[in-house]
Amino acid sequence: MLAETKTNNLLNKINSYSMTLTFATLCLLILITFIIPYRDSLSFKAEFHTQHKIIPVISPYNGIIKKNVFNINNAIEPNLFLFTIFDLSAQKDISIYAKEAGYYMPNKIQFRNKTYVSKNDTLFYIMPDIKSKGEVYCTAAADESNVAKLNVGNKVMISVDRDEQEFSISGTISSISRVPDRSGKYPFQISLENKDVRFISEKDMFYFNHQGKALINYKTKNLAHKLLSFL
Repeated sequence: MLAETKTNNLLNKINSYSMTLTFATLCLLILITFIIPYRDSLSFKAEFHTQHKIIPVISPYNGIIKKNVFNINNAIEPNLFLFTIFDLSAQKDISIYAKEAGYYMPNKIQFRNKTYVSKNDTLFYIMPDIKSKGEVYCTAAADESNVAKLNVGNKVMISVDRDEQEFSISGTISSISRVPDRSGKYPFQISLENKDVRFISEKDMFYFNHQGKALINYKTKNLAHKLLSFL
């Protein structure tokens, strides 16, 4: 009988200790959720633009690219000989020259020797030299429920896929329209950092109207607040 009483007392102490430990653990976890910061974020499709005029190089004929002599990594000068196209209708070679200065920017067509092209195909673009902030920017659009969460000055991280590689560049929301567009969304503009503008220009990262993914961290909360929002 005495042994049974001692056993029961021991079990009660163990249960009491377990309950105390469980309660203390829960309290600690709750405290941690109020300490750990959590940043809400929004994701949008962003599109690159430039204030400069981008010149398309368009095929004047149905034909075959026969000779590609200019180096796509070098600057293009006005009247520079670019390539020769064999006009299938006239059965003769036609030389194509640059009309503007700038740099080669690829289009979706792979521009190379022995490539068949159709009349009015855009073969590539001639993009002006990009040197400073404001010359390239991004635009995106938010619906009514999300535009209220955005503010001018919000930092933006834009990811861009190119040739199965992903690049990330940073920017800042520079303006937000308070008037919706035809789709009912509110456009906003993202200015890019100088170093990223130079990087874009040097690496030929994107082609005209290339889209990326813009991630915006718009508000810092604690983890507890975020968890309570799901209740």
